[in-house]
Amino acid sequence: MGYEKLSKKKLPKRDHKWMAFGFFVSVALLFIVQSSTAYIWHFKSPYAAKENLASLPERLNVTLSLQTKLLGQKNRAAHDIGLFGNSRSVMLSSKNLGLQNDTTFFNFSVGGTSFLQSARNIEYLANQQRLPKHIIISIDNRHLQFDGFVYWPNPSTDIWKFMNDLRVCFSSPEASFKRCAKLANYYFYFASKHFAGLWAIENYQVFINYLMQNRTLPTSKQLRRLDGSIAQKVSFRDNVDHYNFPEKMSPIAIEYQSLAMESLVRIAKLENRKVYIFESPISPKYKKFLDDFQHSNGESLWRKISQQCDGIFIYCFASEMKTKHPWPDCCHAPAQPWADYIVNRLHGLGVFE
Repeated sequence: MGYEKLSKKKLPKRDHKWMAFGFFVSVALLFIVQSSTAYIWHFKSPYAAKENLASLPERLNVTLSLQTKLLGQKNRAAHDIGLFGNSRSVMLSSKNLGLQNDTTFFNFSVGGTSFLQSARNIEYLANQQRLPKHIIISIDNRHLQFDGFVYWPNPSTDIWKFMNDLRVCFSSPEASFKRCAKLANYYFYFASKHFAGLWAIENYQVFINYLMQNRTLPTSKQLRRLDGSIAQKVSFRDNVDHYNFPEKMSPIAIEYQSLAMESLVRIAKLENRKVYIFESPISPKYKKFLDDFQHSNGESLWRKISQQCDGIFIYCFASEMKTKHPWPDCCHAPAQPWADYIVNRLHGLGVFE
């Protein structure tokens, strides 16, 4: 009896509540610290100095790649020209475009992303008052049937953006509960991946090595450039046998088309900005092969985008690049001919003059 009373006095029941409360607060604080870690790019932009770039690992996941380019703009002036896209445009540098020193340029392209991510990047920079004066967007060739949704900032972590995307999905002519539920599930999936990434040890190793400017690990010093571009591999080939052709091409998702058009309408409303949309080129040999896998969805999306191009604020250019230069692979154009094509098409529009 005496022992039981003594135990109750030493460990009253209310102490368990305080312990649970303390544990909850500790986890919440840890989560806040971890979720804020990425904002290190605000205070030390990787693209501000070669030493910073050299401290990044050779490979970064898509989310970290986006954060290094977007969050790093906060303490920098807005650029004259910004290029948005994915791996089909990330190789284009200011040197490729023949820009002079008095014209600032940054390549915001991140491999593995779609037009929706480019639109999200543009809106983010607009909110931060860091939007370039001239906006060049590389959109995937219609024959590739490539789609994809937003990695970061993920709409499921922004309730208003999330609700708006669902509204766009349900209001589209081809709307169905199944398609829109699939969209919601996709966003939640990436939100869970983002949450899991907050606790990933390898992400903290990236931050620590970057802060300490640790160059003992293999880095991409020779690949990444200060203007956001990445040097293209020089193993150019033009052999149809190495393309790894797919046996079946999946059409662009209907819900992706609706969101893409909604994003384009929002971009068109940006004040004092001009937008130039280029359909990315593909190898002539690959295009000939893809003629057997035509889907109306890709053609339909490009047709809808073209209808929004008024030649005043938004200009659209279909893929018509012709070059005898060998291609590195089927779907990534050689950098210099690709850049020359863009410059030639924009001649007289005040972009590079």
